[in-house]
Amino acid sequence: MSNDDARDTGSASNSRYRHDVRISADAAAIDLVLSRGGRLYVWQTRSVGCQPMSRLETGPVPRRGRTFERAEFDPFALYLAVTGRWPHELVLEAHRGRVRALWDGSAWAVHGPVSGA
Repeated sequence: MSNDDARDTGSASNSRYRHDVRISADAAAIDLVLSRGGRLYVWQTRSVGCQPMSRLETGPVPRRGRTFERAEFDPFALYLAVTGRWPHELVLEAHRGRVRALWDGSAWAVHGPVSGA
């Protein structure tokens, strides 16, 4: 994502989060979300295998069975799943007609088990 297209427009600093999450989105991702109702939900999924890894999934409706909390973000409503761990930076990018969420700039995060996954 180039600096011209990036918007650093919010953070999640709620008591349920262990640290602040810096949020940025490219212009194309913002346009996609706004064209689909103006809401984006982000949650974590866990990989199956030897090395625990998580990735972030997104959608215009909340994932069933998850609790979401609104993050301070403009220009659309962003909801993050309430889980045990979040990245320092959440990057939202348009990718093949969808909004992709990156964990500290990466598609996957290697770490221990994710609660609520």
